Amino acid sequence: MAHSPSSSVQNDDIRVGDIVVHMSREYGTKRCIVRWVGYTPSRSTLIDGPSLLYGVEFEEPIGNGNGALEGQQMFIGKQDHVAFVSGSDLVSATKFYGKDQDVVKETWPPLDHPHEITGRFKGIQGHKNSCYLDATLFAMFSFSSAFDCVLFRPRSRQDIAEYDAIQSVVRDEIVNPLRKYLFVKAEHVMKLREMIGHLSVNPEDFTAKERDPEEFFQLFFGEALRAKPFLRLSTGQESFFHQLIVEKDETLRIPTVQRLFDQSCLNSEVKFKEIPAVLVLQMPRFGNNFKLYQKIQPSQALDITDAIEGGPRTCFGCERLADWECVGCFHPDHGLASTAFCSKCMMRQHSIGKVKTKHKPVKLELERAIRMSIRASPPRSIMELFAVVCIETSHYVSFVKAGQGADALWCFFDSMADREGESDGFNIPEVSCQDLSFWIKEENLHQIEKEGFIPEIPKRMLSDASLCFYQNHDMLMYR
Repeated sequence: MAHSPSSSVQNDDIRVGDIVVHMSREYGTKRCIVRWVGYTPSRSTLIDGPSLLYGVEFEEPIGNGNGALEGQQMFIGKQDHVAFVSGSDLVSATKFYGKDQDVVKETWPPLDHPHEITGRFKGIQGHKNSCYLDATLFAMFSFSSAFDCVLFRPRSRQDIAEYDAIQSVVRDEIVNPLRKYLFVKAEHVMKLREMIGHLSVNPEDFTAKERDPEEFFQLFFGEALRAKPFLRLSTGQESFFHQLIVEKDETLRIPTVQRLFDQSCLNSEVKFKEIPAVLVLQMPRFGNNFKLYQKIQPSQALDITDAIEGGPRTCFGCERLADWECVGCFHPDHGLASTAFCSKCMMRQHSIGKVKTKHKPVKLELERAIRMSIRASPPRSIMELFAVVCIETSHYVSFVKAGQGADALWCFFDSMADREGESDGFNIPEVSCQDLSFWIKEENLHQIEKEGFIPEIPKRMLSDASLCFYQNHDMLMYR
């Protein structure tokens, strides 16, 4: 597609980073993103001087080149998706569709099918190292309502002056547009970054530099929205996420999140005071580069029954209600469940001399009403995996479960799919639909380890997982 200098027109409604519609007789109406606006010396056949051109990148391969014009590289675009056009050929997407895609006041539910959001120009647009926030917001709000409670809590006396403005930007300019129009412009995320940045020691860091999701969690939930912490720990502490702290087991090639969770709870002697509605787990890694394990398999169902302080537990021996806990009996292959016993099984388990003298069982305290209400094996407390945020060389992406059940499809989201890791300019986000069911089923772990080869997309989840997001549907009903 060639540009037309003779009809050069400035379009004051359009700027770099805007999603626009290009209209032509040859291709009809096609959506694209403005990547560059500027003047270039007119060719020798023209006599009306320099021409203002708009460099655009299309969703489809209907352009030519990759952003070079008259021997100069104006921007880097996807090969054969680029064109330099006149402003008269462009109209903003908002005007063309007759909808205000920037602000959506009405409440929209989470998405329920992956194919509606699949493609380029979908998701949240990246801009100036925003990938940490783009990936986190997409994980939190695209297909789940687990965090929606913070969008609607009325203002209280303890809230900061900016509370209403911050809540409105997240709800009306990011979450609702994402769910309704499947796209959020970078300027709205930048607005949130500026607001959050004012609550930090170095405000400018949040608008230009690389940050991490954990820092955003603390400022957004803790300082800006004064949200109730998601976790209450047996130590008396409260938190919005939980870091897994373990020592490396050299015999493990690919541990599961369940295994690491159980090991972490055992090592730290920390339990939860109650079943959380949302559980965000930070994988054992330090910084952007050092990983304790080269691969970790996210557990689709995370059993936290034995990590709840004062909660009913099942005897590891007979599956009846447990009366005792013995951490000395912990077996890594069976997790925390291997530490709970009824009185009979406890006596049988510790009848051996060495075990009897070394182990120190502790009586489990359980309210009488709860004990009397349980006639058989206590129910298990299960958390469901719904998103994974990954990082590789300072670039964040996210995987989000787009359906129910172990075989549900997943969405892979990259807010900077056109040029990973670069800090300047607006980016083209992209969402792809992925079948990851084989790679995240624990029963396939031995085969995965044996074969060795893992395709690129599943490998990114297993190799680069930084945060795993879990939810408990029963507890969400009470929030």
